[in-house]
Amino acid sequence: MLLLQGAYDVATEIMQPNDLSAEERHAAISTVIREIATYTDQHTLYLDFELIGHCVATFMGAEEVTDLSETDQALARQEILNMYSEAKRMIREDSGVERINRVFRKAARPKLKGAFIQRLRELQRTHPVRTAAA
Repeated sequence: MLLLQGAYDVATEIMQPNDLSAEERHAAISTVIREIATYTDQHTLYLDFELIGHCVATFMGAEEVTDLSETDQALARQEILNMYSEAKRMIREDSGVERINRVFRKAARPKLKGAFIQRLRELQRTHPVRTAAA
């Protein structure tokens, strides 16, 4: 997850207007994608093949975002953000962390309250998060 976060930081930086050349943007994103690919290659026994592919592909094309029209830039940034969010969700699902959290919450039965939590629950009802089964 740490490699993915680092790659996200690099991708968001190069997707903003900057003084980097196309080659510099490509080199920067290629470096972090290579790090993710190397890590997944080293741990292929423990990682799902499709999840590996998704994580490696998540930031591909980020270096080209600033070359697009403003409308296309917004769409491209959103697509990369969606891929990143999905990658994090899938990692939590694949590792079992999501299931452990559900079991713990069910066993502990916490009574979390507050204005922010209430608003968060309202948003979750109106905009449900997709799960692995969806």
